[in-house]
Amino acid sequence: MLFVEKVLQPARRRCRRHRRSKGRVPFHCGASGKALLAFGAEALREGVMAAPLRRRTPWTITDPARLEAELEQVRAQGYAVDRQELVVGYAAVAAPVFVDGVAVATLTVVGPVERLDVRRLAPVVGAAGRALTRDVAPVKG
Repeated sequence: MLFVEKVLQPARRRCRRHRRSKGRVPFHCGASGKALLAFGAEALREGVMAAPLRRRTPWTITDPARLEAELEQVRAQGYAVDRQELVVGYAAVAAPVFVDGVAVATLTVVGPVERLDVRRLAPVVGAAGRALTRDVAPVKG
């Protein structure tokens, strides 16, 4: 998965921040990737599930059956969560952005695991993802 933009909010407290503005990460171990797998093209999900799911942290999901169960939960709730699966000490909430019914991007909020309140952020991130979906929808007529 390729991420192309990262917006950093100045931290109120000191914490380690990743400075890369572009990069690639595996689909199976981050909130953004799991949102794309859950709502994206079936061929993408099949390709990821067929390859080895490599461990990035002690919390990375490496079992295909467990990942599929997680993706079912993502589809049911409308957003994906990462709790230290990609980077130790960080959590994330991601909402899909759709074009023609297929997730093509995500809106993701990442923060230190001890400060990221998933229950509070998930509805806001989900609403923002739906708003972006409406904004990028092709004009029909």
